[in-house]
Amino acid sequence: MLQFKSSTHAGLSIEQTGIRYVSLKKKKQWELEQKHFLPLPAGIIVENQIEDQETLSELLRNWVDEEKLKGKTVSLSIPPSRILVRTMSIPLSSLKQAAQLVSLEVETGMHLPFEDPVYDYIVTGTTEEEAQLLVFAAPTPIVKNYVQLIENAGMRIASVEIATTSLSRVVMMEQELQFTETMLLQINGRVLDM
Repeated sequence: MLQFKSSTHAGLSIEQTGIRYVSLKKKKQWELEQKHFLPLPAGIIVENQIEDQETLSELLRNWVDEEKLKGKTVSLSIPPSRILVRTMSIPLSSLKQAAQLVSLEVETGMHLPFEDPVYDYIVTGTTEEEAQLLVFAAPTPIVKNYVQLIENAGMRIASVEIATTSLSRVVMMEQELQFTETMLLQINGRVLDM
């Protein structure tokens, strides 16, 4: 989601309990190369909202230095609490213009509870006549806040997505499966993402 046109095999997720970094390398199969975890004290992120930006920024900068992650490029997974996900169908003949159709839908058809959205989509399936899409929209200031936090710590962002899309991508990659009607659950403390 929200690709910045770069290929990466490392991911960073920001959650209420901590920040996780994972990198993969491909030999015969994808293998875990590195993993790091920065536990966060209670109150820094509350219900997926950053409450103490200054402390989080300092903790993150120190952690990036200690773990030698400075300069690494990552796909950033942000909490989904303020991200809207909608399904959309378009004629298969219009698949090449999907980005323009999604833009038109987000700007005129979706009734978003926030201004200034950033959005993206993935194709989840096709039939002989139409393509099914999942459209994601989030408030630009929230996404920019997370991106700036990571970049200020010395890392680079390849893409931004929500945990569920990154989890589904890993499942598809590892199992060599097509994206079909599947439910993935991520349970983290008192937060459940579907």
